[in-house]
Amino acid sequence: FMDPFHLWIDNWTWQSRNNTALPSYLSAHTDDFSVALTSEAYGPYILPGDKGYNALHDLPSKVSYKFSAPFLRTKGTLNLNGKNVAVQGLAWIDKEWGNGLLPESGFESNAFSIHLTDGRALVLNQYHKQDQMKFVTGTIANRSGTVTNISNDEIRLYPLENTTLLNGKTLALRWVIEIPKYNISLITQTIENEL
Repeated sequence: FMDPFHLWIDNWTWQSRNNTALPSYLSAHTDDFSVALTSEAYGPYILPGDKGYNALHDLPSKVSYKFSAPFLRTKGTLNLNGKNVAVQGLAWIDKEWGNGLLPESGFESNAFSIHLTDGRALVLNQYHKQDQMKFVTGTIANRSGTVTNISNDEIRLYPLENTTLLNGKTLALRWVIEIPKYNISLITQTIENEL
């Protein structure tokens, strides 16, 4: 319990004026850039799954607890190459803890946190080992706080295009996401492939 809330490591700090993480101020400095941002919520925190409890896969048994703050407005200044640039947009904070969340040999995880154009927030997580069926969990939340859980059999999630990174690893960075029951059909595209 911290009052006021304050996290820091090396040259970055995240703090608020009270004992909650929002509204907040984030400051980070590196050799290449610095950023100073303020964030505030315009919607509720979300507890996906069963009040935050999620079954990530049925075989092997992997579970987690999670909360999300998908409805954040952020603004501030980015200093890049000695020039200040005003920035603003939407932000998202997730916190997850549980068993088996660290990478294992042959285990893959794909996560999607998406602001939909109608104001809803979509979260999808796909976990699998190469020799096991893929298992997808999903949640749709709206700004009133209503959470709808989406089952594995309602979601079509598949890679559209693979990319080879500079380190030689092959990853799918474009995906098709289709959830017909909730009128969702979209293609995701990573902005920065090396991230």
